[in-house]
Amino acid sequence: MNSPFPLSPPQKAIESLLALRDYYAPLAEEYEKLYTLAKANLTHVEALLSNWPLTEEVDNDNEEFTSEKGKNFFLFFLTFYTLFDSR
Repeated sequence: MNSPFPLSPPQKAIESLLALRDYYAPLAEEYEKLYTLAKANLTHVEALLSNWPLTEEVDNDNEEFTSEKGKNFFLFFLTFYTLFDSR
């Protein structure tokens, strides 16, 4: 039986896929660590805030931290600071 498709991929394709795997594997591992750290920081911040009134109830004029953009920036800053704090 003749197949129109090769039975095995060309060696160059396999080498390219292996190179991509080697490139993305450490990135995925690093982002997993960052996600875990950000999630832990978020849990900590939410625990600290749980005894206080919500930001929207206290100060509705401060739109930076009540918006999603402000929250995302704050989490990024917290994660970055925790990762690179040399103390």
